[in-house]
Parts: sequence; structure tokens; C-alpha cells
Amino acid sequence: MEDEAPHEYEGPLIENTGTRLAEEEVELLGDLLEKMLRYLPDERITVREVLEHPWFKYAGATHLGSPLYVLRPLLLNCCRH
Repeated sequence: MEDEAPHEYEGPLIENTGTRLAEEEVELLGDLLEKMLRYLPDERITVREVLEHPWFKYAGATHLGSPLYVLRPLLLNCCRH
């Protein structure tokens, strides 16, 4: 899959100042980051485990303005190689 510009405007890729995330989404994201950033590489989760993390399934994280909307296709592409 090549990087291509969207065929139509999909909205801003950065959330507006003052945008608040739901507490559940914040907790899930914190859990994901903690597992990804462990000091010892053998203790970190794999890319596949990252993609299966509940944060990626969180309904509030799938809207067009969410960083997840931008990151998920990139991570999926990396995981295929």
C-alpha cells in the first residue's frame, strides 16, 4: 500500500485545543503506552499485541480526529513486513 493523499477532505488530523478524552480512553492508552515503553525489550508487547490492545477497539478512539485514526493504518502496514 502506497502513501496516497485522501480523495476527499477527511477533517483535521490534530484535535482542537481543549479536546477532552474520555477517562476510559485515557486509562486504556496509559496501559498501552506502559506496555510498549517497558525498559527491557523482552518485557515489551509485540506489534501484534499492540494492535490487539483494547485501546484500538475503544469506540471513542475511532473518530476521524483521533490520533488512532492516523496511527492504526501505519501500524498495520508495519506489522505486515
